[in-house]
Amino acid sequence: MRKVVKDRLGNVIEDVSGGVPPVDGQDVRLSVDSKIQYITYQALKQAVEDNKAKNGSAVVLDARTGEVLAMANYPSFDPNSRKRMTESDIRNYALTDAYEPGSVMKPLTLSAALQAGIITPTTVFHTAPGCQQFYGANICDDDNNGDIELPQVIQYSSNVATSQVVSKMPAQVQWDMYTALGLGQKPQIEFPGASSGLMRPMKRWRPIDRLTMGFGYGIGVSTLQLAHAYLIFADRGRIFPVTLVKRDEAPQGVQVVSPSVASEMRGMLALVTQQGGTAPAAAVPGFSTGGKTGTAWIARDGHYDKKLFRAQFVGLAPINHPVLVMAVSVDQPTAGKHFGGQVSAPVFGAVVPQALRILGVQPDLPVKPDLVPAQTAQALRVSAPGHDAKGGA
Repeated sequence: MRKVVKDRLGNVIEDVSGGVPPVDGQDVRLSVDSKIQYITYQALKQAVEDNKAKNGSAVVLDARTGEVLAMANYPSFDPNSRKRMTESDIRNYALTDAYEPGSVMKPLTLSAALQAGIITPTTVFHTAPGCQQFYGANICDDDNNGDIELPQVIQYSSNVATSQVVSKMPAQVQWDMYTALGLGQKPQIEFPGASSGLMRPMKRWRPIDRLTMGFGYGIGVSTLQLAHAYLIFADRGRIFPVTLVKRDEAPQGVQVVSPSVASEMRGMLALVTQQGGTAPAAAVPGFSTGGKTGTAWIARDGHYDKKLFRAQFVGLAPINHPVLVMAVSVDQPTAGKHFGGQVSAPVFGAVVPQALRILGVQPDLPVKPDLVPAQTAQALRVSAPGHDAKGGA
């Protein structure tokens, strides 16, 4: 018998006939951790409501196995009360929605150049006066960053420097990296409706398209795909499929970048969550962190609406030996803040310290009680028992 998923018009959108016959003694166990799921949902809900956003999604992965520990969406629904349920309430945004991710693409793009030997961590980029012409288009940073090296390209989120790198990179190198990360491909996960994202065939790439994809425009990804892609920084440059089923052992994975490139990139991502980076709100007490922010304009009627934003953050912790990868996306915040470091990074900052403790991970930094961030303190309370072309950040 064939099993399919149909839309409301009766069109077949996915064949879900495939299955695994049961085997005695081999029980299927869900990888989602109920405590981490609850914490993630509460932190995401607060971010969406506080920022008066349209919706949000978050995915937490075990960086060692690719297991999904949490997948949260807001708005959401109570399955026991369906009378007021709307289509948007039951939408699994983390899986189904593809969007332009903004600057969270930069570490992935720059890793391809590092791996290919096109740049090194000490390569100097001349970004003055803050805007430069590429293929007839004006690409800008938020500020005039002057001469910077690769770590500062990540820390300051420089569109200009990233464009300089991509202009020197063969299209095949960029394509090979993106496809190795699963971009433009349907995730192999045990859940229907997962989006493949949007990525044009390489033969249709114009030079300017390659540049804008390098910093997150002209390419579409889901929140799950973002979290999955960042696995290469966690496990010695390898990537493996994500899963909702508990694994008995870690998969072998596929080598995408060398262990040294992965290590170098983690060091640069750590700068982002420190003072002077774009996401100090993602710093958490007791644990080292790293990540990347993204703030993308939203396209409407063939052009970008400069008043509509999507805020992203993807991070890892502990940064030297990652156990967690978390991606957060918030659509159209309207309460005054719109940068990824302001809207999405605090969700990471609230969830990660609790999730690591639930998993039994020991702190790798000294804890100073007077420095506990307010959002982490709030998250601890709710989980207690009983209860882009411009603007790189």
